[in-house]
Amino acid sequence: MPLVRLKTSLVCSSILFFSFVTVQTCLAQPVSQNTQAAEIVRIGVVQLEDPYFYLDSFGPTMAFLRQKHPEIVFESEEIPMDIPTAELSRKNFDFLISPSGFYAAHSFSAGLRQIVTRKPDSSRDPSYSVGSLFVVRNNFEGESLASLKGKRAVAYESNSLAGWLSAIAEIIKEGFDHNQFFSSVVFTNYGTPSPINYLLSGRADVAILPTCEYERFLLSRNTVPDDFKVIGSKESSLSCQTSTALYPDVVFSSFPSAKPELVRLITVSLLTNPSGMIKASWSIANDFLAVNRLFQTLNIGPYAKQEISLLSLYERFKREIFLAILLLAGMLFHILRVNQLVLKRTSELRMAIAQRDAVAQVARSRLKRLNYIEKKGMVAAVFNNCT
Repeated sequence: MPLVRLKTSLVCSSILFFSFVTVQTCLAQPVSQNTQAAEIVRIGVVQLEDPYFYLDSFGPTMAFLRQKHPEIVFESEEIPMDIPTAELSRKNFDFLISPSGFYAAHSFSAGLRQIVTRKPDSSRDPSYSVGSLFVVRNNFEGESLASLKGKRAVAYESNSLAGWLSAIAEIIKEGFDHNQFFSSVVFTNYGTPSPINYLLSGRADVAILPTCEYERFLLSRNTVPDDFKVIGSKESSLSCQTSTALYPDVVFSSFPSAKPELVRLITVSLLTNPSGMIKASWSIANDFLAVNRLFQTLNIGPYAKQEISLLSLYERFKREIFLAILLLAGMLFHILRVNQLVLKRTSELRMAIAQRDAVAQVARSRLKRLNYIEKKGMVAAVFNNCT
């Protein structure tokens, strides 16, 4: 077992080293003596942990494009898998290389359009190229997916369509709760030990692998297939075994800002690339419906449940909230102004009434005195007549 771990460590270290060199070479901006006149094309690439992606596809593709079109300066930039759509749009990319899940999640909001899709040599249809495979030891008791319930699982990545998301979609399809299906799950992120070594060492009961990873392991390690057992193998157009439905692989897509002539040029170049990639080629996938259904089943991507909080509500409706605050402030100002005017008019009315009452009181007093004088005069006149 220590010898197996040592060999695994050396192989993985070599892969990661060459992957790093390839990525740095492809991400570096090429030196050109006439860069001012050359057209600059920006290509975004979603950062993946899978070293085979950089060695088999990304590196050879970028090298081919730069060799095929020396008049164009190709600039590439890695972006995280969880980048928001708004930030992705601000990057001003012309093209994007991403897993099909990422493409499907952002195709509508970012305006992405498929140019080509990677087709592994093991696939006959680029729309059905990748999935997941459940692998256990040969002494495992059980043949169905249900026998894996409560077991310890190990996989590469938690956000990868091939090797995890397609697996939990299959679990849900069989009527199980994927959150409580396994007793524990470990993600290696393509580090050491690998999922197969977890299985061999007894630290996991089931390894969930991307399709064709199991066959690649058997060839590279000269391992006897009888040491393992595949759970839930399905018939498919793929030359490798799969335990789940199949989905499109990596997608090369364009943004709405890309020039139509440039899109046509890159499309033709990639489709006619004679020997650009290793064990794969660029083709066209015409069915992404399965990816959308998977997202809908898992409530992720465009079907993710919106987080309900004051902050999320504010971020979503801040314009409406600002207008509502302005309207409320206007209403309060109007109410205060009206109340002020009412108080002023009421005070003036009270003063007018008080003045009226005062004048009336003076009038009554003078009328009373006048009546008194009149009566006194009448009495004096009667008295004079009598005398």
